[in-house]
Amino acid sequence: MSRSHRAAGLGVLLGIVCAIGFSAPIVGAQSICGEWMPVEVPAGFQTLTDVTASSPSAAWALAGYANAVHWDGSAWSEFALPDLSDLGTAFDLRATASLAPSHFFVAGILQTSVWTTEQLLLIWDGSDWDRIESVELEPNIAGAPRYGSPSAIAAATPDDLWIIGLASGSGDGVSGAPILTVHWDGSQLTEVHTPGVGNRQNNMEDAVAIASDDMWAVGSYNNTGVGDYAFHGMTYHYDGSSWNHVPSPTQSIDSSHLNAVAAIATDDVWAAGDSPAGPLFMHWDGGSWTIVPGPPGVTGTVHGLAAIATDDVWAVDFPWQVPVIGKYYHWDGTAWSVVLPEVAGATQIARHGGLAAVGECDVWAVGNINFGSGAEAFIERLQAGAGMTAAPSVTAGVSSLEVLPNPMRHSARIRFAMPGDVPSHAHIYNVRGRRVRALFEEPVSGSTVTWDGRDDAGERVPAGVYLLRVESNDGEALTKKLTVVR
Repeated sequence: MSRSHRAAGLGVLLGIVCAIGFSAPIVGAQSICGEWMPVEVPAGFQTLTDVTASSPSAAWALAGYANAVHWDGSAWSEFALPDLSDLGTAFDLRATASLAPSHFFVAGILQTSVWTTEQLLLIWDGSDWDRIESVELEPNIAGAPRYGSPSAIAAATPDDLWIIGLASGSGDGVSGAPILTVHWDGSQLTEVHTPGVGNRQNNMEDAVAIASDDMWAVGSYNNTGVGDYAFHGMTYHYDGSSWNHVPSPTQSIDSSHLNAVAAIATDDVWAAGDSPAGPLFMHWDGGSWTIVPGPPGVTGTVHGLAAIATDDVWAVDFPWQVPVIGKYYHWDGTAWSVVLPEVAGATQIARHGGLAAVGECDVWAVGNINFGSGAEAFIERLQAGAGMTAAPSVTAGVSSLEVLPNPMRHSARIRFAMPGDVPSHAHIYNVRGRRVRALFEEPVSGSTVTWDGRDDAGERVPAGVYLLRVESNDGEALTKKLTVVR
C-alpha cells in the first residue's frame, strides 16, 4: 500500500471511528502470560539490588554498592558509572528509575566527610551522564548534621522526580525521624520537609509516579512512649504541592510493613509488604485503601511489585524459611496465586532485588542465586514461551484487534491476530491524522503489545480520541478507535 493511499484511508477511518461510541472497560480474570526464565548475567557480581526498565531494549540493574548492568535488547553487560572520587570518599547506590526512551536515574549516598553525607542523584541521558547532583540535608535544630537513606525514586518526567527514603531526626526529641523527600526540578536537588506518622521512626521503602501531581510512597512507622512500639504500615500521596499521609488499614495491624507500591491508574494502585500472618496486599480504588487477601497458607515479606494491568500484577517475596527460595505472586483480577519457578541445582534463590514491568509477558526480576559455591547475581525474565502462553481472545484464523481497557487512563493492552501475515508495524494517531506513537516497526511474533499512553518523546498524551492501526507487509491493516481519559 502506498503512503498516499494509507494517508487517505486513515482520514476516512478517523472520520468513522470518531462517530462511534466509547467501549466499556473489560475487567476479569487474566491467565498468566509467559514463563519465568533465567537470563545470563555478566560475571563478577554477587547480587543485584534494584532493577528498572523503560522498553524491551532498555533496562538497568544495580550491582552492589557502586556498579550497574544494562540490557540493550539482546544481552546484559556491565554499565559504567561516573567517577565520583573527586566528590567524596565513598558512595552507596540505593535506588533506580527510568523513563522512555533512555533516561536512567540512580539515587544514593555520597560520603563527603567522616560526619556528613549528601543525597546523590545521577542522570544518564541516553549517551552520557548528563548530571551529577547532590544535596546535604538541613542540619537539626542544634546545628548537627542530618543523614538520609534513599530507598526509591518516583519520576514523572526527567525534570520532575523525587528521592524517597528515611532521614535522621530533626533533633527536637519529639518528631523523631521525618521522611526523606528530596525533589529534582531539572536544575537542582532540594529537601522538602515531610513529617512522619510515627514519633520515632518513619521508614519509607518504595514510591511510584503516575503523574507530576499523583504519586504514592509506602513504608512503616512506630511510636515510643504511647504504649505501642510495633511497626505499622503507612501510605503517603503527593498531590502536586505536598506529601500527605493517607490512612490505611495497616495502621491497625501490629507489626505490619509496606515495602512496595505500583500503579496502573489513579484509581488502581497496589501496595504490599507483610504482617504476622504473611504477605500483605492492599489496593487503592481512588477513594480508600482496602486489604486484599493473599494466597492461603504462605508466608514471606513482599519486597517488589510490578503492575501491568488491572488483571495483571506481579509481586515477589523474601521468604521466611531457610533455605531461601523466593516466590512470585500473580494477581489475575480476582485473586492472588503463587508462582514458583524451579532452577535446576540451585540451593538458594533470592528474587527480591526488585521487579520491573515492560509490558504484558515482559517483566524483569533480580537478586542472587546459590548453587552451593557462593552467591552470584541472578536475573529472571517473564516472557511468552512454550510452557505458558497468552490465551488469545480471538478466533483462530480470523483477523482481530482488541484494546483493554478502552477508555484507558494510563495504559492499555492491545491484542491482535492477523493470520494472513506477521504484523510488521503498529502506530497510534491523533484525530488530525498525525502519528503520536510507534508501538513497533518491525515484524513481531507475539500477539500482544502494551501502550503506556505516551508519545514517541515519552510524554503523556492528552485526553482524547486516538486511532490504533496495525499493519502487515502484505497490506492487511486493522484499526481501532481508543479513548484516553485523564
